[in-house]
Amino acid sequence: MGEQHFPILTKMRDGRVVNASSIRCGTCKEEGLSYSASGRPTPNRASSEKFKRMGWVVGSSQRLNRCPSCRPSAISASNNNQPKIHKLDLEQIVMAKSNPPAVTEPPREMTRDDRRIIFAKLNEVYIGEDQGYSAGWSDQKISDDLGTPKSWVERIREENFGSISTNENVMLCYKQIKELWIGIETSQKALNADRDVFKGKMAEANANIGKLIARADELHALIKRIS
Repeated sequence: MGEQHFPILTKMRDGRVVNASSIRCGTCKEEGLSYSASGRPTPNRASSEKFKRMGWVVGSSQRLNRCPSCRPSAISASNNNQPKIHKLDLEQIVMAKSNPPAVTEPPREMTRDDRRIIFAKLNEVYIGEDQGYSAGWSDQKISDDLGTPKSWVERIREENFGSISTNENVMLCYKQIKELWIGIETSQKALNADRDVFKGKMAEANANIGKLIARADELHALIKRIS
């Protein structure tokens, strides 16, 4: 877009002759003047910026200039020519700005300190390849306890201690058997307690029956004496 040329006029101002750049409204033909503080003609670009600060709309030609009075209608017409942003498009723009694509961080690398810590824990809880872990421990348990990936634990164990193959399943079976035995022992204790209670009640009932029989015998003897 070309730069508009502003005519330079000679004007009287405060009793002296000065140069002034002139702009004219393309709608109402109102004229605006930008006086040069130095007295020399002001370059077009500087005059354009000054007219804009004075409230003018500066176009590429005089026909497109608008004075401060005509400026609202010019701005309204310009806005009407702007492409419409639909509500859905606006929502998508807002969502795109508020939800930037997630940045995938590279997987954490195992350091020498990580190796040392995992090795020390394995040395503490791993019995041997034939028995595997001590009760309550597994690759996952060590991973949770140390806060390290399970794959690291598996790697250190296999490289330095041995494979557990199906040992974890065996340990799970042992755990379930232990829980079953605890349940059996609990039930047996409850049964023995019930049996003891039953024995006590049977003894009490037998004693009462014995008293009733003795009383019945006394009554029979009394009846014989009376008759």
